[in-house]
Amino acid sequence: MNSLMEWHDSDLIAIDAALATQGEILLDAYVYRKVEEAGDTAVEGGIQRVRINVPFMRFEHPVPEVPSLIGHGVLVLGGVEHNHLVQLPMRFEGKVRLTLTMRDHIPELLFSGTGMTVEADGEFRFVEMVSFDPFN
Repeated sequence: MNSLMEWHDSDLIAIDAALATQGEILLDAYVYRKVEEAGDTAVEGGIQRVRINVPFMRFEHPVPEVPSLIGHGVLVLGGVEHNHLVQLPMRFEGKVRLTLTMRDHIPELLFSGTGMTVEADGEFRFVEMVSFDPFN
């Protein structure tokens, strides 16, 4: 199934950077997914637990209290910037930089590392049918 994770309106649930070799970010993310209905393609939106692993993760700024609502996110993979949406699942080898702008007390949280995996971790919870196609 085709899915896209949106940083905006996703909740940052946990950050674990205790291990020097592996960092982890856990989100309750807003996700778009394509579904087939009677031969037609539609897009639905919902909440999906997402686990992001970043080897050798480093971050700047204090870790915010969680959960914390994300207002905006920018992911840079090997020098290519991806605003707002990220393919789910996704695997990337190379330099990674993720900037999350939180809606509450901390204006920005910056993560960097080498490589990244983004994977669904739990059931998709339907919220709404979407009237536009974020995949195009």
